[in-house]
Amino acid sequence: MSINTIDNLESAASIRAKLNEMITIVNYYSSSQFVGGGGGYTPPSGGGGGSYSSLTIYDSDGASPYPVGHDTIVGACAAYPGAPKTIYFTKGGANVGASIEVGDSVFSSEGGPSLQPLKWYPYQDAGMNKAFYVSAGQVSEIQFCA
Repeated sequence: MSINTIDNLESAASIRAKLNEMITIVNYYSSSQFVGGGGGYTPPSGGGGGSYSSLTIYDSDGASPYPVGHDTIVGACAAYPGAPKTIYFTKGGANVGASIEVGDSVFSSEGGPSLQPLKWYPYQDAGMNKAFYVSAGQVSEIQFCA
């Protein structure tokens, strides 16, 4: 697949079609996968936030009812399979995928406080172990666990 170039003096309709094609290509190659088989996951109604979706993450601190997060991705990935905990997220901006994505807002309880910032949180996505990083209440990075 290749992305067509946008030339000067092209019509708005032509540019829009090329941008839509580019978005399709980016979505096709996106690292985001649908969350499968997770307990109680409800896909959001659409992009831009509003409804909460739940996601099971894994934590090495079984005593705390809230996720504590990990300072490094290595620590987060080592926590799987730890104590399962439910977190909540809302879709950010133009995000419409069923799973958690960069830009989504994350919370320790539905309507509650954000997850601790500058921490990694492990989860399983379509049978693959991953971890996401929280910065300013939003997912800023997602990595596969080795």
